[in-house]
Amino acid sequence: METQNSVLLRAVEYTDLTRFYQILQNPNVYSKIDLVHPPSIEDEIQWYHSLKDSQQHVWTIEYRGIVVGNCRIFKADYLPENSSEFGIMIDEAFWGKGIGTLVCQWLIQYAKDMLKLHQLFLEVKHGNDYAKRLYKKLGFQPFSTSSTHEKMVMPFQ
Repeated sequence: METQNSVLLRAVEYTDLTRFYQILQNPNVYSKIDLVHPPSIEDEIQWYHSLKDSQQHVWTIEYRGIVVGNCRIFKADYLPENSSEFGIMIDEAFWGKGIGTLVCQWLIQYAKDMLKLHQLFLEVKHGNDYAKRLYKKLGFQPFSTSSTHEKMVMPFQ
């Protein structure tokens, strides 16, 4: 799925795992997506194989032909019916280029139009103020807060 400004979302391929592994070695990236330590390449391979049997929709994010991250929409057991959660990971070298905004806009549209969801949730870690501002700009509203995260929701109706 081509969005704009040379951003492409496509199916995750096995060959993407090395790049995801590299991106996730950066503490500024892995700490913002709720990992305590960076995953091993074996963890990435296991994650990839788990996608086949999951209720996740996962895409690789490319920017000008370079793999810069991934994004997903997934169903969690604790969410209401017709709801899902989403997440996004982008290489720090590509922050501030509008990639996250474009990808989030596409994910929201996909959740509404293709998955027919009634609401979309996300969790953002305290201190990740840039992401929180982006999500609020896109229409997400605070839903609940824990000691480490703020859960936000976007109702579609």
